[in-house]
Amino acid sequence: MGKITCNVVRDLIPLYVDDVLSNDSKEIVENHIAECEGCKKYYSQLKDGATHTAERSRHDQKIIKSIRKEIRRKRNIAVGVAVIIVTLIAVVALFSTVDAMKQDMVSGEFSEKNEVSAEAVELHNKEIEVKKKIKALDNENITNIRLDIVCNANDNSISEACIYIVSKADIEDAEMKSRIRELTAQCLEIETTNIEVIYGVAE
Repeated sequence: MGKITCNVVRDLIPLYVDDVLSNDSKEIVENHIAECEGCKKYYSQLKDGATHTAERSRHDQKIIKSIRKEIRRKRNIAVGVAVIIVTLIAVVALFSTVDAMKQDMVSGEFSEKNEVSAEAVELHNKEIEVKKKIKALDNENITNIRLDIVCNANDNSISEACIYIVSKADIEDAEMKSRIRELTAQCLEIETTNIEVIYGVAE
């Protein structure tokens, strides 16, 4: 085998630095740089450059990791501050609402502007009327009446009603349920098909 030239060895040296040569090729490079100062210097330069690059890469990774950590810390602080602000706003709003309700209760007046309160009073009166009429149907046996009302979200009008009746005796029958539905429909101004009647016997 003829003598390996410097050009061939210098083509191999980068692969030698990356440790990807076969053992035979490594031996050729090592034997050559042991005798050739020029190639030896070239090898040293590449080796130092690779080491510097690796160190710089590790340093850059540390910097990136530090930046990410700082970003996470600031983001957590921002989220925490936002939660505190929202909580404070909610607490202030809650206390304001409670104070307003207390003032309405003390004054005992329902303002015309307060449509929600007026509707609540009207609904309560209707519930009382329904319970009185149902109780009158069988005053002797009926011991308790509960009325659950469902209103439309758009206009707060009554859409459905469910009546729970507790009786001393098992008096449930189709005719009684029909009369209760008719009375309730008249008071609440809804269809009888939207009214459910449930009986229970008191123990």
